[in-house]
Amino acid sequence: MINKKKSTKSPRMHQFKKRTTKLLVYTAVLLTITFSFFLGIFVEHLYGIVQKNDVIYRFLNNINYSKDINYYELRVDDLRNAIYDFVQQYFQEDDPEYIAEVTDAFVELFEVDDENKHYILYFIALCCVESNFRMSARSNAGAVGISQIMWNIWGDSIKKHYGINKEAIYTSIGDNIYVGYKIWKNFLKQNNYNIRLANAKYLGVDSSSYNERINARYIYLINSILKRALNDEVYIKRI
Repeated sequence: MINKKKSTKSPRMHQFKKRTTKLLVYTAVLLTITFSFFLGIFVEHLYGIVQKNDVIYRFLNNINYSKDINYYELRVDDLRNAIYDFVQQYFQEDDPEYIAEVTDAFVELFEVDDENKHYILYFIALCCVESNFRMSARSNAGAVGISQIMWNIWGDSIKKHYGINKEAIYTSIGDNIYVGYKIWKNFLKQNNYNIRLANAKYLGVDSSSYNERINARYIYLINSILKRALNDEVYIKRI
């Protein structure tokens, strides 16, 4: 006869394992629901970003192709007002004439390179981080002005290609911004339009945290332009 061994497991142990299994199942279900919820929010947020970027793209490019002069002037006005407010916020001094002159110098870049408005707006954000839009800004490495031009490195090239002297770089808001943008844009072309590599060449350092600061201010500037555009009934009808 075969002797059957009696189970050594108590009823309490059996109930404990059963409850533990249920708890694990409930926890897994709860985590799945939570994950699905946040995934849905993320997808919706991502979709919103894509939609906004599409509107920004159309907004910036509509300036190029609009045949209506009044509409074109309205768009430039939107850009100018947004840039003025942006400069004023980070310059942090009560000097409307200076802020207006800086703003006009940036707006003039759109006439020089109107097919690359997003790059101009990015460069404005770069100048914001570099100098807070102060012509008096100086770095230990010798960078000068709003766009922090390195005359000791780029001086000969500036005189050769742009016909601008050292005094103008130190004293002229328009020349400082114009030359800075052209140099940065050349670095951008040389690096296959990789902004981070262009920044490394222009700034002399490849810093993730520094690029993040520029990116954050660029996004802020874009959002301010977007808000103006979306609040403009004429723009919404024509887009």
